[in-house]
Amino acid sequence: MRIGFYVHHQGAGHLARAVAIARECTEDVVGFSTHPRPEAWPGHWVDLPDDAATPGPGSDPTAGGVLHWAPIGDHPYPARMARLAAGLREEGVDLLLVDVSVEVTLLARLLGVPVVVAAMRGDRSDLPHRLAQDVAHCLVAPWPAALPEPGTPDHVAAKTVHVGGISRFDDRIDDRTAGTDGRDTDAHRDAGSRRVFVLWGRGGGDVPEERWAAAEAATPGWTWVWGAAPEDVWDELRAADVVVAHSGQNAVAEVAAARRPAVVVGLDRPHGEQVATIAALRAGDLAETVDATGGLPDLDWPALLERAARRDPAAWARWTDGHGARRAAAVLEAAARGRRVAAGTAVVTLVHGRGEHLRGLVAGLAAGTHLPQEFVVVAMADPSVREIVEDACAGTGLRPRVVEVDAEPLGLPLARARNLGAARAAELGCDVLVFLDVDCIPAPGLVATYADAVRSRTEEEAPVVWSGPVAYLPPVEETGAVDGRYDLGALPTLADPHPARPAPAPGEVLPADDLRLFWSLSFALTSAHYRALGGFCEEYVGYGGEDTDVAMRLGELGGALLWLGGADAYHQYHPTQRPPVQHLDDIVRNANLFARRWGRHPMEGWLEAFAAQGLARLDGDTWAVTAPEDRP
Repeated sequence: MRIGFYVHHQGAGHLARAVAIARECTEDVVGFSTHPRPEAWPGHWVDLPDDAATPGPGSDPTAGGVLHWAPIGDHPYPARMARLAAGLREEGVDLLLVDVSVEVTLLARLLGVPVVVAAMRGDRSDLPHRLAQDVAHCLVAPWPAALPEPGTPDHVAAKTVHVGGISRFDDRIDDRTAGTDGRDTDAHRDAGSRRVFVLWGRGGGDVPEERWAAAEAATPGWTWVWGAAPEDVWDELRAADVVVAHSGQNAVAEVAAARRPAVVVGLDRPHGEQVATIAALRAGDLAETVDATGGLPDLDWPALLERAARRDPAAWARWTDGHGARRAAAVLEAAARGRRVAAGTAVVTLVHGRGEHLRGLVAGLAAGTHLPQEFVVVAMADPSVREIVEDACAGTGLRPRVVEVDAEPLGLPLARARNLGAARAAELGCDVLVFLDVDCIPAPGLVATYADAVRSRTEEEAPVVWSGPVAYLPPVEETGAVDGRYDLGALPTLADPHPARPAPAPGEVLPADDLRLFWSLSFALTSAHYRALGGFCEEYVGYGGEDTDVAMRLGELGGALLWLGGADAYHQYHPTQRPPVQHLDDIVRNANLFARRWGRHPMEGWLEAFAAQGLARLDGDTWAVTAPEDRP
């Protein structure tokens, strides 16, 4: 599998973004550009001829308004496109990310190479842009989904994946220092003076020097720093009290990564791109903005800088969290297989001794309408899990991340393992967590259905937990399977619904009347709501009680449990006992812990069944396991 990157040569932002994404790809990458190969590029590079020459009379570069740039006649453009076409074939490119060119998008698609297009802000309703959007497998938008581009056609919005800002500094983001000024790294700060750093890259355009000189003269007490060498930009950003930058996507992403207060200037660009960006920044209340499409206007710079300096720089986390490139890479690797990805969504699965069931779960995920961005597998005292999951995921586009945890003296740390999985998913930039038991095979729509539902209620303060139906499969040998594995297409006809839980139809949502029916077999929520719940109480070790504990905490916080149709899963058969005598010690111990925390015992049916068999007894307010010699 090889993923190609077409990198536009105008400015430095396209190149910086391509490098950031390529470095997150797990597949081979190859770049195509007039830019020389950057030192940090992780793969092969194909140099393209420059086609910036002025076309002659009659060259019709727009083909009558159908294209943006395709001059005919004596011009270097044909040689450039011929080299690109040959390179796509020679390099064996399976998918091309185009950032940006309508003509390259169309050429690649005509050559049978699927294309992902880097989305651009502004009015892209002209025919060439519409053509590129229509033929693209999907679009990657380097800004947050909470600040979409107004006026985007519905069919384009439906295949646009918002990954958040992307910059070369994303690996340096530290929200713990977002409110600090970085002065300890700035040896040349004037005593008593505040600092303005002007970030104005090659793609930003020019402002007459006298306009900047007037701004500096109008702001005594502020030291203005005019740009920096590439290797010094981060230090200057962090040292600034206020950054002044144009509103190119790369500049905005770098300011956001540095978490600095900013004045962002929208310049006159084709299709109103930069004005659209400052409109989004205003909508998100992220920065002071200036519309300079008619030139930099007369401004009250002292007041403007003061307003900017008073802003909370931590707000930039809404624009970029440092994981945009990773999300974009996941989109590309899924698209190369003809698939879509649920960006920002992780599936978290706990495994111990269920290797074949893990393979079944992976097969279901791989057959889904959308792949999760990340697949976090927590291996509990089982060193075989890593090899099994990597083998099962090979060639599927799934990105397994294995977290290993040892057993505890009392048993498997199920609660702690879930918390470790959630933490790892958040570290990887996922704000939607889907927990799926290793015994479950997801239906094709499970990931997408969960992701859409969770994102529909992210702003609520009280936690919202979603849970899809789980139906139970017979032993695989009773299904007529020829290879010892379930036929994924036959699962809906083979499985029986759980008798004690709702089974809403696809698209149906049923509020739970009894939160205690929550179970960790299949559920989803935001990472923020998971943190609000406190995760799973790690005092519980082994089987039982921890799910109902979460339900009690959910009720205490005024949260909701919603049964979600369409997020179906199918539980693979394994032998069990009723009551689950194999978990006797865990259930009794955890029931007593629950009673200490909440004032009553859970799992009453099991406890009473144990008592009826002489395996446990209630001593006052505490359950105890009956000694073997005292059992009937």
